[in-house]
Amino acid sequence: MIKHLLLTFLLLTGSITLGLAQEPGIDINLGRATTFSALANKKIVFKGPGITKIQGNIGVSPNRTIEGEQFADVLGRKERNTELAKAGMENASRIYNELRALVPTLEYAPNHELGNNNSVGPGIHRFSTNTLLNGTLRLDGQGDINSKFIFVIDGDFISNSGSIQFSDMGASAKNVYWIINGSATIGAGSSFQGNIIATGDITFHNRAALVGRAFSLGGTIYFDENSTAMPIIVETNLEVKKDVEYSEVTLGAKVTYTIEATNRGLGEAMHVMVNEEIPAGLRFVRVISATRGTYDPVAHQWFIGDMKVGPTEVLKLEFEIVSTGNIKNKVIIIGDNPDPIPDDDEDEAEVVLPDLGVTKQLIDPKQTYYVGDFVDYRITLKNYADKAEEHVYVRERLPQGLEFVSYTASAGVYNHLAGVFYVPSVAGNSTVTLTIRARIVKPGEIRNIVSIIAKDVVPTDPTKPTDPTNPTDPNNPGDPTDPNNPGNPTNPGDYEDSDPDNDEDDVVIPEVKCNPELAVAIQTAPASVCASATNLTFTAASEVIGGTYTWQLPLGWSFAAGSDRNSKQIVVNAGPASGNQTVKVTVKDQCGKTASAEVVVNVTGAPVAPAITGNDAVCFNGTLTLAAGESAETLTYEWTVTANLEIVGASNGASVGVKAKEGSLLGGTVTLKVTNSCGFSSTKTKAIKVTPAPAAPTAILGDMDVCASKQLKLSTTAVAGATSYTWVLPEGWQFAPGSATDAREVTVVVGGTSGEKEVSVKANNACGSSEAFTRKIKVNEAPTIDNFTLTGKETACQNETIEFMAKVLPGAEYKFAVSGGLQIVSQAGNKVVVRAGAANGAVSVTVTDFCGNTLTISKEVVVTPMLTTPTISGESNVCQNSTGNVYTAPAYEGAVTYKWTANGGLTITSDPSAASVEVSASSTGGTLTLEVSNGCFTVKAPKMIGINPLPQAPASISGASKVCAGSQQTYTATAVTGATSYSWTFPAGWVVVAGENERTVTVTVGNAGGKVSAKAANACGSSVQAASLDVAVNDVLAAPAISGSNGACIGAELTYTIPAVSGATGYQWSVPETWKLKSGQNTTSIVVVVGDKAGNIKVAVRNECGLGAEATKAVAPALAPAAPAVAGNRDVCEYTQQLTYTISNAEEGATYTWSLPQGWSFEGGNTGTTVTVNAGSASGAITVVGTNSCGTSEGKFDIVVFTPPVTPGQIADKSNVCDGLVFSIEPVAGATGYTWTVSSGFTITSGQGTTSIKVKADRPDLQGTVTVVADNGPCSSMEASAPVDAAKADGNLDFPKAFSPNGDGKNDNWHIRNLEKFPTNEVTIFNRWGSEVYKTKGYQNNWNGKGLEQGTYFYKVRVTLCDGVVKEYTGYTTIFR
Repeated sequence: MIKHLLLTFLLLTGSITLGLAQEPGIDINLGRATTFSALANKKIVFKGPGITKIQGNIGVSPNRTIEGEQFADVLGRKERNTELAKAGMENASRIYNELRALVPTLEYAPNHELGNNNSVGPGIHRFSTNTLLNGTLRLDGQGDINSKFIFVIDGDFISNSGSIQFSDMGASAKNVYWIINGSATIGAGSSFQGNIIATGDITFHNRAALVGRAFSLGGTIYFDENSTAMPIIVETNLEVKKDVEYSEVTLGAKVTYTIEATNRGLGEAMHVMVNEEIPAGLRFVRVISATRGTYDPVAHQWFIGDMKVGPTEVLKLEFEIVSTGNIKNKVIIIGDNPDPIPDDDEDEAEVVLPDLGVTKQLIDPKQTYYVGDFVDYRITLKNYADKAEEHVYVRERLPQGLEFVSYTASAGVYNHLAGVFYVPSVAGNSTVTLTIRARIVKPGEIRNIVSIIAKDVVPTDPTKPTDPTNPTDPNNPGDPTDPNNPGNPTNPGDYEDSDPDNDEDDVVIPEVKCNPELAVAIQTAPASVCASATNLTFTAASEVIGGTYTWQLPLGWSFAAGSDRNSKQIVVNAGPASGNQTVKVTVKDQCGKTASAEVVVNVTGAPVAPAITGNDAVCFNGTLTLAAGESAETLTYEWTVTANLEIVGASNGASVGVKAKEGSLLGGTVTLKVTNSCGFSSTKTKAIKVTPAPAAPTAILGDMDVCASKQLKLSTTAVAGATSYTWVLPEGWQFAPGSATDAREVTVVVGGTSGEKEVSVKANNACGSSEAFTRKIKVNEAPTIDNFTLTGKETACQNETIEFMAKVLPGAEYKFAVSGGLQIVSQAGNKVVVRAGAANGAVSVTVTDFCGNTLTISKEVVVTPMLTTPTISGESNVCQNSTGNVYTAPAYEGAVTYKWTANGGLTITSDPSAASVEVSASSTGGTLTLEVSNGCFTVKAPKMIGINPLPQAPASISGASKVCAGSQQTYTATAVTGATSYSWTFPAGWVVVAGENERTVTVTVGNAGGKVSAKAANACGSSVQAASLDVAVNDVLAAPAISGSNGACIGAELTYTIPAVSGATGYQWSVPETWKLKSGQNTTSIVVVVGDKAGNIKVAVRNECGLGAEATKAVAPALAPAAPAVAGNRDVCEYTQQLTYTISNAEEGATYTWSLPQGWSFEGGNTGTTVTVNAGSASGAITVVGTNSCGTSEGKFDIVVFTPPVTPGQIADKSNVCDGLVFSIEPVAGATGYTWTVSSGFTITSGQGTTSIKVKADRPDLQGTVTVVADNGPCSSMEASAPVDAAKADGNLDFPKAFSPNGDGKNDNWHIRNLEKFPTNEVTIFNRWGSEVYKTKGYQNNWNGKGLEQGTYFYKVRVTLCDGVVKEYTGYTTIFR
């Protein structure tokens, strides 16, 4: 493991002796806490994203929570409430109490601040309050290498980004202890040294570094990207080895295990233990010997204890083998110390038991076997052990009734003559298969036996190592068979098997029958032969094993010389007769059953000449094809013709081409001669005529001047011999519906294109067409939008006349019309004159040409109407000096323009061409003029505008000119002609009470004097000038502060005074209820007698404006202290340590004395506002007595003590897909509730506080832990825990889109994830044509597509869910081979 020292310091022992002058011989022994870098009571939290590096173990006890482990790099173990964590916490608590009890070397004043680059020497430093470290603290060891620094802090400790430095070689971090009765906070970036033991939380802020350890006895430790180093850690390299010895490996044999444990260094290892994982195949017998420690045969643990570096401890154990198969025995060594190289912390030894087995099975067995069937046997040789077996022999000799055909083997060689299967090597936990194909040749029972016969046999033939045996040599000891009894291959040779029960197997076919459907067919026979043909072969189609054959021949046929007439195949000679002849065969099997078959053979004689097919006439310029008719036999052909005909192409095919000789119309005869395969011939003849071509037509009749798109009848002169006519029409023309297209007379539809067009016609018969006759036809143009126009003006002023003219078309008629505000004045031919009215309109014309085609077009006319005189909208009178006066023109139809002008005291201030304008006025009026135009007409209108003037200012204001602040005063302005209201202005702080905007107003005077002013106003605004009045303000006087005591005991006399105030006319005092003002009223000093109630002493100063603001002093009688109110835990666990109780209503000057229930004790004194106590087992009350100079009081605080319940039993995991994740425990006696926790990613949804909970997981693949503690009030038991597997409640079905059943052990079956959780299901598979290829209920994920081709298949899966509802899933999956 460890080959070099990773740390700066090496601690050779876990104990440090504190040799201080004040406390000599104090032993600081961290014990098993030494190995921990961080140990917390509640939890350890690592904050990300930065990584905290921990050197040493971390642990939590009695809790188990470690959060943010992904942000921690721990060189050590994580101990969650383990035995080591518990012991470490006990040791840390012990050291905390021992060091707190030491007599301090130096005690510091409250709120003392450490650091600031100051130095301290060795000793016990005690701080009575919260303590702060700022900057650098130097620890001066004064040259003593063992100097100790112990800081005992009664309160919280904070290091504000400080650091601890050692100013002398005599100091080191291992000898520094921080004993904190509170929380500890190490600031960001601090470099801190020493061992922190705190009762509260310990927090390391970002990038703070610690050389030492951190123990939180009652709280949590928080890390944030920190680093820790342990200056006094002992790292050890524990090593364990395990070996096994045995002489035989059969059931019941004894084996000896030797375990060696060694500590390779660098320091002594603490609490070393070796754990064995004993498999089920072993039974413990005895401990043979142990050099050290004790062995627990039940827990299988060897406890060694502390181990020094170097020596090896040895344990020998004896076990008995009680089951077959390989036996692996694993051993693990553990200790308290960190082991940074754990690779050799475990070892294992294996006992390999030889165990071969053989099985034999029929592949695809049948219900019934028949003679002639093929059978396949699969022999499987399996090595159940981990170790390979060499040279294995299996006896497999086929019995009578079977005939060897072939074999295949995954390994090895099969000798079917010797009946031995030899395998050179069978790997551990593997199988070898031999497949043999044989044929059944006899009826009756067939028994086939296979057995393992030898291993490790040296081959007898060194030149042929795959043939290890000589089955015919009885003197060969390597031959395990008896040559006189080949059916007994059971001699086991020298092979020893720990489980021989599976070394032999057999397969029996109880009965082989003859085929009940005996059948025979003639496979080889000639279909046809020539008469008297020789050496003809006939063969029966199927072999009947052990059967005999009998043949029957037609009359006149004979067996050829040497042919066996009773065999499966015969050779014969045909007779002279032609026609169909029958050959018959009969077969008899081993059971006496017969079957027959026959074949008909066609014997060929002279052929029958076929008929000649084809026309009997040929065109003068064409070729006629003639063909021979069908024949039942294969023939050869020969064609000939007479003198006036000639053959085109070959003359020896089944068809021939014939044409007339050039210039000849006489015709002639065609002759066909046929010959068959046997050489016989016959003939057939056919007479042929010659047909000439027709003459050309001479005319086309019909109208030659036509209109477009009209029907037209055309015809031509008749032509002798013509059978049809071909017409060619111009482009765009077509035959009329219902008209013939190839007759002498046709009806066509003229196209839409005008101009001269050509029509042609030809005469046709079967032999061709004549020359074409062509004639021209004229097509007249119809009027359209493109070729017909109407011209004239499109705009006009009202009452204007306009002329419009249409395009001239020959022979056309014109008709004009108008609409809207237009009127026709006159029209002649293609012209019209119209007059425009006040509205828009349109002119239209309809033209009709000589073909009767009509077209109407029109033209829109936009009319500009006359304008009406405008009326200007807006005020006729405006205010003097006003702006923004708006005037608007009326709306007009159509587009118009505006022009505004103004004169006199008026000015246009906006766009003068808009429909509205803004006008400003001075002190005089004027005229506003508007001119409107639309292009044809212009109108104009003026508007006179007058002026409304502003009012004059008031002449004066009447009212008081000297007033008191806060008084009400009335002011009046003189009346102004035309004024409708008045606006007032007052000094700051004055408030109008009545008369706002009136000539007379009432106000409340403020603190400041100034001018009161008023303006007159009307609808056009306020007067330019204002009337004003100057007013002076006097105020009341404020009282100065009161001097005197805050109180005294009841009945005492006290004096209260204030300084004299300038301008005062008197002073008014008041005292609290029950207090008496003895003397001094209306002066600056009074004497009072204290009453029994608290209250205020008050005084106010008086002048001509009244009393001013009061001065107040709170006073109260001095009483006995209030009954103390105690704050703290009312419900506590028995024997809980360091409970804090505080007086929440503590009074200054009072002292407090505490007393506790029986069995309880104080930590420290029993006086003060806060005490720390240790609970006993009895309930009761905490009593506090408060005392001051005026008396005493008492308060009580009732406490209930609870007993912790026992640890809950095993957590039952009742999770399933229907109920979800469910966990429960049995009720715990005395428990009032239960607290459950789950790992991150899980949430408790119900049951918290009870014995059963339900849990929800964020992901179905999540795994974690559930824990529970039993609660009794504030007390909790030790926790019980169990694993959580979210997959147990995962009911989501996942249907694979593909699988590959190729036998490689991966995706061989179509596996529907989670279907096993819904046993009531039905799966149906269809191919792409919708045919059902597989169906089952209660599907077990075992369909492998057997017998199906690669491709896509469709599924329908019906599942009964938890609520009984049946849900159907459909989709597809693909098989890949």
